[in-house]
Amino acid sequence: MTNASVTTAPVRSGDMGSPASRPPPFAARRRLLVGVSLLVLVGLAVLANFGPVRDYRDARALLEKRTTEVAALEAQRVELRSQLGRLGEAGYLESLARQELTYVRPGEDLFIVTGPAKGAASATDATVGGAGSLEADPKGASAGPADRPGLLERILSAIGRFF
Repeated sequence: MTNASVTTAPVRSGDMGSPASRPPPFAARRRLLVGVSLLVLVGLAVLANFGPVRDYRDARALLEKRTTEVAALEAQRVELRSQLGRLGEAGYLESLARQELTYVRPGEDLFIVTGPAKGAASATDATVGGAGSLEADPKGASAGPADRPGLLERILSAIGRFF
């Protein structure tokens, strides 16, 4: 007998088939174990590369910062070279010495005029100008609580007006 004479019926979806055609019961567990192992390996790879990637980004930001600093220093170098070229001119050197070092030519007189400081001006006005100078502010601004005289000062100024 040959196998050609034996007819086989098609296997329906509900049939289990022969025991040899069924997957072994541990195959599903093996696939699950391989999947979990791959996920763990991918996670470890990501964690292992996190530090170097962060260092790369930090180095890249530092490179950009240093590049802008170099560009600013190049601009400063160009400005200093142009100033160095102007130092050879006699007129520029003289004006620079007059401005920065307050030099004068022989026979000239140097006058340095400075205005009084804000706090010093109000204290000087209070002692020299008397009571009338405290009431009106020359700039038109109202006096704050720190600028107004205290009670004792007002009494003394009122007594001083009688004499």
